[in-house]
Amino acid sequence: DCRELRCDAPYEPVGVWGGDTGFNKTLRLRCNEGYVPSKGAVELVCNGSSPAMRSALLHASSGGPLPALAVAIPAWPGQPVARCVPGGGSGDAGSWREGLRMSAMWSCASVVALAFVVVVACA
Repeated sequence: DCRELRCDAPYEPVGVWGGDTGFNKTLRLRCNEGYVPSKGAVELVCNGSSPAMRSALLHASSGGPLPALAVAIPAWPGQPVARCVPGGGSGDAGSWREGLRMSAMWSCASVVALAFVVVVACA
C-alpha cells in the first residue's frame, strides 16, 4: 500500500505557511505586512522526526500497510515554530504601537490643516 505521507501545516492567523506538505518537503512562513516572524523555525521540513511519523515509516518499511492516520501527521511536535508578531522589523510590539500612534497623529494633523485651509479659502 503506497500512500504519500504528508505533514499538517501549522496554523498562523496573520501569515501563511507556504510550500509543499509532502514528505521531505519544506514549508516557509510568510507574515502579512506589518508582521515579522519571531521565536522559532521559519522553515519546517516534513520528515520522520515525530513519533507518529517514525512509527508509520517503520510499519510501512517492514511490509505492513500504511495506517490511514499516517496520511496527514503533525511532523514537528516539540520543535519551536515561529509565529508572526507585530513590528516593522524588530518584532517589538511597543515600537509597532508607537509607530501606529505617530501615523495616526500625522493623519489627524493633516485633516485639521486641510479643514483650516478650506475654511480660510471659503471665507
